[in-house]
Amino acid sequence: MGSQQAPGPEMSVLTMSVARPDERKLAEADTASRLARLWGKLLGVESVGLNENYFDLGGDSALIVHLFSQIEKVFNVRLPVTIIFEAPTVVELAKIICEKAQHANHP
Repeated sequence: MGSQQAPGPEMSVLTMSVARPDERKLAEADTASRLARLWGKLLGVESVGLNENYFDLGGDSALIVHLFSQIEKVFNVRLPVTIIFEAPTVVELAKIICEKAQHANHP
């Protein structure tokens, strides 16, 4: 897996709401990548795959509050901690973060 970057300016979850579908996919991919690094730091795992399950990586309920605090700080979105049970993989949670950011920008 290389570390290729998409051309052009970085896309954040905050700019995603006005993005075209292909730009939304880039925003989701960026969010997933940043979220995977966050999980890795929190769980002490060197490399976190996008489809890996939080609980399979050693995550537990004690760390969930810390995880969601970090998500709020990094992505500027507040999610209920119970969402981890509905979206336990990086890619699933990243999609929810992006959707939440989009709704926050367009109530």
